[in-house]
Amino acid sequence: MTKVQFLKLSDTAIEVRAARQENLKPVSVHLDGQIVSVRNWIDVARNIVHWLIDTGRLTESQLPVPYANYPHRTFIGSDPSRFHTRTERDRAEDLGNGMFLNTQAGAELLMDNCQLLLEKCGVAPETVCVGWEHRP
Repeated sequence: MTKVQFLKLSDTAIEVRAARQENLKPVSVHLDGQIVSVRNWIDVARNIVHWLIDTGRLTESQLPVPYANYPHRTFIGSDPSRFHTRTERDRAEDLGNGMFLNTQAGAELLMDNCQLLLEKCGVAPETVCVGWEHRP
């Protein structure tokens, strides 16, 4: 059995590249005492966004949410036709509440986006942890 390592989301984006080189994969995200199993970095982002919506921290009035370091691109929006590229528009994930999540990014950028989103919603990124372990 492999040992699960935990990192605060505020540290995660920095460590993602090194973790990927060592074949470490996310296995859980810890949100306000709740532990959710995940399969990949998109699942981590999806669960963080859903948690923010479910707790009323992210509302349509805050949209669009831009990408970290790419303010012309949209991370979460109400209209996928306004996403930057055709691939982003075609693969936008409907969150079921009039919001759409753009998952067309690498792990590092997804975690940067989540970190900024948490800050925007008044949640300290260091309160959210990602569990990861070595997967063959």
